[in-house]
Amino acid sequence: MADHEPRDELYTGYLPTAPDGIARRVRSAVVLLFVLTVAVALVLVFGQRGFSAAIYEFLVFRDFSGVISEEPYPTLAVERPGALNGEATSRMYLVAEGKFGAEDEVAGLDGQHVQLQGALIYRDDQTMVEIKQGSVAASGESAAAASTVRDLGTATFVGEIVDSKCFLGIMKPGNTKPHRACATRCIAGGIPPVFLLSDDSGPAAYLMLVDAEGGAVNQEVLDMVAEPLEITGRIRQIDDLFVLEADPSTYRRVSE
Repeated sequence: MADHEPRDELYTGYLPTAPDGIARRVRSAVVLLFVLTVAVALVLVFGQRGFSAAIYEFLVFRDFSGVISEEPYPTLAVERPGALNGEATSRMYLVAEGKFGAEDEVAGLDGQHVQLQGALIYRDDQTMVEIKQGSVAASGESAAAASTVRDLGTATFVGEIVDSKCFLGIMKPGNTKPHRACATRCIAGGIPPVFLLSDDSGPAAYLMLVDAEGGAVNQEVLDMVAEPLEITGRIRQIDDLFVLEADPSTYRRVSE
């Protein structure tokens, strides 16, 4: 008797099992897909960069005391037992809760010694305090000695404007285009804008942005947040804080 030609297998859904050939192929495909899924997941997990060492002490309120500066953005000058980068006074950015600067919280207290409560936000050598609403009060103590101000000359820098609150600890990551909408709202609300200088060769550098006369630039920089920019301006060091003075109309967009 002549051998019959093998017939193609057919699986009908109401049958309890599939033919052996179809079953083997399905099992192999399922195993292969599982292995590929695990491999892709491992590549994504181990290939991505870790989060920065940025800290936000949410709802952990500490006591602070120091001298208020209202302009160009609210800061608190705090005396240090030991010098930091050669400076005995450190300046902390001050912000309010949410996406708002601290102008209302410290209004009328410029140059006065105060006590306040707030949550720490910090990254690298930058420190910020989110003020607990209504906690700022003049202490009656005399203000500390005048701040140290140094003129470091004119230079050109390439970097990115970030909102200091999110970048220093509230959000991870707190920069680049995916964060632009949030950063724009924060800066529009009074959060100090900072020019971030960073590359793979070393730690980031932070320059507080002001105009050529030393005034706040929040509204003028909103359409340039999270873009690569080149800024030429004068650098001043106020205690341990570095400030970049430049007219926002001179900022130049850099091709990516």
